[in-house]
Amino acid sequence: MCVFEDSRNPLRYFGMNDKIDDVCELMKNRRLDILCVNKTNRKGNGGAIKRETFDSYWSGVDQSQRGCHGVEFILSERLSECLNRLRICESKAFWFQLKLD
Repeated sequence: MCVFEDSRNPLRYFGMNDKIDDVCELMKNRRLDILCVNKTNRKGNGGAIKRETFDSYWSGVDQSQRGCHGVEFILSERLSECLNRLRICESKAFWFQLKLD
């Protein structure tokens, strides 16, 4: 499912730092448990941010580089509790393992 169908949607541009609350609201309204966002323009790796009932995990570029690339997964609280392992591979990729009962 493509969440941001409209190319004029302002959530599509300029990274994630100031849009995370809007994205979490969108996830809540659409009842999504997981969302992958690419081209987040975040710096640093393995960060985790708690927002309301969602947890956000990202992989970005080194702090000394210009913010570009990056990928971010936003998980619902329910799925975050099932997070078993998380490994950063590079600025464009990481993998995680969920243990679902």
